[in-house]
Amino acid sequence: MNMLKRFITVFIIVSMVLSFNGINPAAAAEKAAPWDGAVDISWYDPSVSVYDISTPAQLAGLAALVNGMTDPGCPKIIGNTSYLKAVKHDNVMLVGAGGGNVSDSVYVSSNDFAYKTVRLTADLDMGGVYNQSTGVWSGPNWTPIGGKFPMKPGEVKGDCIVLDTRFNGVFDGQGHTVKNIYCNRYADKGFPYSMAIGLIGYLGGDSDLDKNITGTFKDGWKPAVRNVVVGKGYIYGRRMVGGVIGRVGATNSGVIIENCANYADVKNTDSKGVAGVCGSGWGKGVIRNCYNAGSVSTTYACPAGGICGSNGGMDIYNCYSTGRINSNGVKMGRGIGGHDSGSYTVGNSFYLTGSDDDLLSGGYYKGSSAKVSVSVSKLSENEMKNEGFADRLNANGAVFVPDTKGINNGFPVLWYQVQTGTAACLVKIQDPETGGTVAADRQTAAFGQTVSFTAKADAGWILDGFTVNGEKIDTDFYTLTGDITLSAVFSQVRSVKVSIPESDDFYLAVIRTGYKLSEGEMAWVSGEGLSNGDTVLEGNSLKFLAYGYPDASHPDMDYEYTDAFTFTVGHTDRNSDGAYTVRGDGDITIKAERNALRKSWINLADTSWYNPFRPEKSYTLTTAAQLAGLAHLVNADGITFSGATIKLGKDISLSNTDGTAGVRAWTAIGSSVEKSFQGIFDGQGHLISNMTAWNDGSYSGLFGCCDNAVIKDITVSGTVENEAGASYAAGIAAFASGCVIEKCTVNADITAAGTHAGGIAAGILDGTSIRGCFNYGNVSGISGVGGIVGVSGTGTDSITECANFGDIKAAGSETYGVGGIAGRLAGKIEACVNRGDINSADRYTGGIAGYATTRYTSIIIRSKNMGDVYADSNNENAGAGGLAGFAQFLSYGACENTGAVKKGRSFGSANIGEIIGRTGEVKEITAEGSIPDFQPVEQSVQQEKPGGSFTVTFVAQGKVVGSVKCTGGTRTVAGPAIPAREGFTASWDKYQLRDKNITVKAIYRENLAPAGETITVGGIYYIPWFAGGEIRISGGLAVTLKGENGGANGFENLVLSVGDNTALTLDNVRTSGSTTLLKLGKNDTLILRGMNVLAGSSDAKSNEQPTVTVKGDLTIQGGGSLGISAQVNNSAVYVEPGSTVVQDGGSLSIYKKDLLGMEGGAFYATGSKVLIRGGRFSGHTTSDNVAILSADELTVQNAAIRVQAEKSPYTLTSPKTVISGGSVMSIGHSGNSAKEQRYYYNEKSIPNLTASANVFKKPPLSFTDVFVDSEYYDAIEYCTKKNYFAGTGSTTFSPGNSMTRAMFATVLYRMAGSPAVKGSAPFTDLKQSWYKNAVAWAVQKGITSGTGESKFSPDAPVTREQAAVFLQRFAQVRGDSISTDDADVKLPPGVSAWASEGARWAMRKGVFTGGGSEMMNPGVYASRELLALALMRYDIIKR
Repeated sequence: MNMLKRFITVFIIVSMVLSFNGINPAAAAEKAAPWDGAVDISWYDPSVSVYDISTPAQLAGLAALVNGMTDPGCPKIIGNTSYLKAVKHDNVMLVGAGGGNVSDSVYVSSNDFAYKTVRLTADLDMGGVYNQSTGVWSGPNWTPIGGKFPMKPGEVKGDCIVLDTRFNGVFDGQGHTVKNIYCNRYADKGFPYSMAIGLIGYLGGDSDLDKNITGTFKDGWKPAVRNVVVGKGYIYGRRMVGGVIGRVGATNSGVIIENCANYADVKNTDSKGVAGVCGSGWGKGVIRNCYNAGSVSTTYACPAGGICGSNGGMDIYNCYSTGRINSNGVKMGRGIGGHDSGSYTVGNSFYLTGSDDDLLSGGYYKGSSAKVSVSVSKLSENEMKNEGFADRLNANGAVFVPDTKGINNGFPVLWYQVQTGTAACLVKIQDPETGGTVAADRQTAAFGQTVSFTAKADAGWILDGFTVNGEKIDTDFYTLTGDITLSAVFSQVRSVKVSIPESDDFYLAVIRTGYKLSEGEMAWVSGEGLSNGDTVLEGNSLKFLAYGYPDASHPDMDYEYTDAFTFTVGHTDRNSDGAYTVRGDGDITIKAERNALRKSWINLADTSWYNPFRPEKSYTLTTAAQLAGLAHLVNADGITFSGATIKLGKDISLSNTDGTAGVRAWTAIGSSVEKSFQGIFDGQGHLISNMTAWNDGSYSGLFGCCDNAVIKDITVSGTVENEAGASYAAGIAAFASGCVIEKCTVNADITAAGTHAGGIAAGILDGTSIRGCFNYGNVSGISGVGGIVGVSGTGTDSITECANFGDIKAAGSETYGVGGIAGRLAGKIEACVNRGDINSADRYTGGIAGYATTRYTSIIIRSKNMGDVYADSNNENAGAGGLAGFAQFLSYGACENTGAVKKGRSFGSANIGEIIGRTGEVKEITAEGSIPDFQPVEQSVQQEKPGGSFTVTFVAQGKVVGSVKCTGGTRTVAGPAIPAREGFTASWDKYQLRDKNITVKAIYRENLAPAGETITVGGIYYIPWFAGGEIRISGGLAVTLKGENGGANGFENLVLSVGDNTALTLDNVRTSGSTTLLKLGKNDTLILRGMNVLAGSSDAKSNEQPTVTVKGDLTIQGGGSLGISAQVNNSAVYVEPGSTVVQDGGSLSIYKKDLLGMEGGAFYATGSKVLIRGGRFSGHTTSDNVAILSADELTVQNAAIRVQAEKSPYTLTSPKTVISGGSVMSIGHSGNSAKEQRYYYNEKSIPNLTASANVFKKPPLSFTDVFVDSEYYDAIEYCTKKNYFAGTGSTTFSPGNSMTRAMFATVLYRMAGSPAVKGSAPFTDLKQSWYKNAVAWAVQKGITSGTGESKFSPDAPVTREQAAVFLQRFAQVRGDSISTDDADVKLPPGVSAWASEGARWAMRKGVFTGGGSEMMNPGVYASRELLALALMRYDIIKR
């Protein structure tokens, strides 16, 4: 149907050869010469209402008539100059000129062409010239038709001759182009001297200075610009600059801009809007069927757009922009445009991907305006040049056509740009049988003209929309490209009753605006009051006014009630203006609730103690109101109190004081990171009681956010909580960065609705120290929950000599961790005790720390857990331990656990232990000193008074190496030299002096392996991130090299040189940078752990050495893997002649890229022996005539071999090659034809081969990540050949990755033969077209019903139990036998109830085994390889 419509449209456009409005533009006049600056007004007759102009001088004459004058220095004026009437007005206020308000003279003309039409009958060349070498335009300076601009643009002093004029007529370009405009109306005097600049500067609107210029029109007159192309050119001004229109003004009827295009470069230097079509749309009207191909730029923070830069009221329909929109770094360049106020609709409009610089607006910025409806899409160049894009633009008539003449670089153009003339079109009115009548503003119109529609509904009916030729349209206009039949669809109005509640506390008035049925007629009413039980009609607008009685009762004493109300109204839709539109689908019930604010101490704040003009160093607070004043000063005024001390002079109660039973909430001191407390808060041993810390957002506690603050010696009692979804709740400080919190006690229950909850602090960073603090309250949250600290985020954080006595509870399944002392730990815990029980659904749960995250700095010493740890996470990687749940990186020592570690019924992991649950990189270290015996006390711990002398003792390796005696108040001391320890680096632990004896210990860490040095001591060494140069290892050592940063190293020309008789272990050493070379000595052993990658250079000129060089015998061991690549004129591995290389395990992968040809092999061992007697060996080369492995003798026993040569006829070459002992072989090379790139099995690529009978041979797959001995090899080969699904790349299958729900539905759809589908799926989240048919089919066949709330979750991984259920239902659809006797099949633990039937069927049929790697745990995804195996099993079972 669409193809037929497109054919008919093109046929009409091409075949109709009659003139446009009776004029053939191509034959109307000879081609006009470029404009020379002359002005011709000889065509003007004030008694005529329609004018035709055909020369640049006549167009300049239109500008002169509207403006009342010509440009100074005009070379020639043709016609009666008495028609040029500009009246000078002195002392006119120009706001903001030159940076301040000034008065100046302004010229106004009364000739605005209202009720007149000007038609263009020829293409015009306005004489502008672009200098390719300088990039500058020049030529006669165009004077816009109306506007506010200077006639002498560069003049600064004297009479600047500033115009203030309007064009209120109709300008019809009749399909012509105005090109080479050069318009520079920049004014040095200030921006008010240069506004409303364009082909037409100011369209529509009245004048403050001339009563004859009015924006109020009669008989439906609308100023308009239509059917014109502004060609290449340059338009420049300060404000409100556009290619076609500079500014739209306010009118009673609105303005029309339609069927226009801009190719000119448009630029402004100030605010208020700049765009390709309309710079500022500050009046009502419509922009439709327009496009912009010109560049738009601004040098100021100005809204810039392709269609309308600053829009205050213009509807925009069926428009697009491809021009570059550049806002000079302020990110206000939008593909279409925007503004943050007004009421209008932007629909069916598009912009080119990458053309804008405001990436967050989506092509149109509407700010917070609720009265703006926007439908704008970003499309690629290919999508816009596709033939179907013109169809998308033609939502209201076929005005756009494909660019068959190359006018617009392949993007759609307006019909008149490719067709010279067409006939007039007829509008036939066909009233519907029922409901009302329709009308059009014209019965005939030229091809390409737009017609507007109106409708009158009968009593009891409302308009649903108009139809054109039987098809419904969304707007009340249509662009004619042929005769049309206009009609409409009306619906009967439904009537419903209104129930208005009565109350002793308030009076409610309901006011109706809209139609009402009165004696069988539809009557319009506005502001009519309604009574309970009255009838209203569908579409009526209702507003509510409520008045509260003074003696009204208040149900919740925790709140203070206001005079405002919130309304809940059934069967209505709330509008942006606060009114409610009646839907008519049920009687209306109204619920009115009086608004209330939570009682808060912040509303009673006393700030009289603080003088902002004379700040002091110390303040003492003694009342709750003064403490609330501190919160107000920090939160509202942003006063940080940095360098000041706040002291409590007495105990403070925060109980409510208004005489009611309600609670008065406490607002935390420091409402955000930007407004944080940065001073010293000294409680001086006092108590803050009855604190109800509450926040409707994050950061709840005595303090919210603190930065480099000190909080000490305070006890807090009460409760702490925040609203649903909010995070960070703590007794002392919700968030602390670089702070010291000491000697604080909390007797408050802490509840975070979200993450981050702690008895003392919810989140700490940047070296925050918490010392000598105690928590007695229960702490709960979603995740990141701890008795002292919720989350420690940096390695310099420390928690020392603290105890938790409260219970800890976490209900979420996140990964922040839950612990008795800290939920998540990046820093250090020392001398701490947890006595509270822990109940957690979090992934990581520990008695002291839930999750230890950071190498070197996550430390727990001299600490003890005495509470029970109960963990119930269903995650397969969960961890629970008496000390730590997951010790990803942890050093610990001198720690104990006496609490029980228990797992819940849903706990889905084996990672549970008395000390550590899930283990990563863990080291047990020596820690001196005993674990403190903290006992609960009735009262808060009192501060130890400073003063007197104390001693700092320094200990290294268990021995005292020095001590320093200090006097009270000493805060810094120099430590002695640390005894050296070979192979380690050492530093003194961080410490703080607090006027008491302390012990400082030396921290030893393994040496890194820095470039340029030689490792002479065996042990473990880390290769630093972005290492470079040469690392040498002496012979005879056992050395392990580990990769930092998770194993991914950005090596830059790193060389590893290994001595003889060395055992080198590579543990997750992976290059992600430039060249890495490994030079092995004689009789070395290479041990592989984890995944290792050594990449040779990609630059043939930079390095022609082999990636790995073997100087003598080598043994390869271990269970890890090593990938070696070479991309230059060398081998990946070179073995010196006379050597023997033995691979006893691990996985060795060789890759040689085709850059330069070479002799030998990618693994070059000619003159040596290679024995592969275990593990895996794979090779791949793209080089000509290069074998993957060459040796004098090659033996393979009990190994898996996969080799592929793309261009070489050889794979393994040796005078003697023996493969035996149950080995698995996959051998191949490319076909002889250049087009044949498939791999196939070919023993001939191995000369001199002897293979025993028990060698299992397989053809290689094209996927380099599917090995020949994989248990999923056959299944992957089966499914890809069946085209059930393909790889994730040309050479990758990603076997371990998950498959989305959408992809699995598509697989089943393909297995069913991809049948035709009618209709669509009832889901709101199906965004991609490739799977929509498959999902619709799966829904219609009962295979899936979605994930709830009209969602399918297409991008979510399909779980194993979901896959089982899908396959069982698919089998039913296929008519396969479904057993009903599966009840005796024992399900593995954790299978969801809804999946039990499908799981039993899958296990009985053998599709899934239900155990091991196929365990159907809820939430565990099914890998691509597992699904391939299941589908192959199903097909075999079905057969």
